Amino acid sequence: MQAVFFHFRPEVPVDVQETLLSDIASWHTVCKVGRINPGAKQRELARMYCAYARRDEDIAEILTGLSGVAEIESAFLPAERRLI
Repeated sequence: MQAVFFHFRPEVPVDVQETLLSDIASWHTVCKVGRINPGAKQRELARMYCAYARRDEDIAEILTGLSGVAEIESAFLPAERRLI
């Protein structure tokens, strides 16, 4: 399952973030949405989320959708990790 990471703009209130997260979670391409660091106390970390795709083929559509949400500052694929 692939994920797309995204950040809300700093000025977006938490209640608006929660509403938008609920909307994003309802997209037919998204399986679930969650915070990257659920226990984050710092504001910068608290506005970082990820959306998990139902299918790998859905990633491009999710990126396009997130890019169209004005309250989202950026959306991107995480860097691939390799074992050394």
